[in-house]
Amino acid sequence: MSCNIHSGMLLLQLCDIKNYRSNTFM
Repeated sequence: MSCNIHSGMLLLQLCDIKNYRSNTFM
């Protein structure tokens, strides 16, 4: 997952949520 590359608050938040949900499901 290369979410940290994007420099945008909204994108970072979305990536963080997706990573959190993915980790929860995994």
